[in-house]
Amino acid sequence: MGQTLQKFTGRPRFFKKEEYLLRYAWDTLQSKEVNKIIIVGETVHKEYYTPLVIACMHRDLTLVKDLIKEGADVNLCPPANEFASEDGVPPLYYATAGQDGEIVSLLLNADHVSP
Repeated sequence: MGQTLQKFTGRPRFFKKEEYLLRYAWDTLQSKEVNKIIIVGETVHKEYYTPLVIACMHRDLTLVKDLIKEGADVNLCPPANEFASEDGVPPLYYATAGQDGEIVSLLLNADHVSP
């Protein structure tokens, strides 16, 4: 599976398992959607999702803003599947599929913001 790189702060953090990413997002951001994901166990196919992807899937605008503010990579495709399949795509795919214009705009403009 390899290492998964996801930046939440100015310095990169390396996580070997998706559970650690979710735990970090849960502990740091205290989002109701992250809580629900962890409590309900919606982490099937964990190797395909990052916290930002999960936030986009659940249309959690607050969590998306917080993750981007903390330096999450808006273009990160999980390493288990770097090809554009339904399960291995960047967060923008899920934001557009959910027809959430605000999140789409945040993701598109995030590359122009330096952390």
